[in-house]
Amino acid sequence: MVCTIVIPARNGEKWIRAAVESAMTQTFIASDGLPERYEVIVRDDGSTDRTWEELERIKKEVKSKRLKIVRGEASGGIGKSFQAAFDLADTEFVCIMGQ
Repeated sequence: MVCTIVIPARNGEKWIRAAVESAMTQTFIASDGLPERYEVIVRDDGSTDRTWEELERIKKEVKSKRLKIVRGEASGGIGKSFQAAFDLADTEFVCIMGQ
């Protein structure tokens, strides 16, 4: 895989499905004209709504190894949340996507 799309999420129950579906349907084309493989990592940042439950439903529906969901504790702000999501990526490039 060449690229990771990270989506930090907190209390985004209403918007997380649209964000994940958008990320999962992207097409990255390499310089040789062939599609590149990528992964999507969604990190729940201690949500107090049903964001985590919605992510679990999405994961079951998508059935793709390219989608990873991680549950974290509230990290103390958006900057730390982004960093925690970045730390999970193991690719050369990382893209940021908001929920």
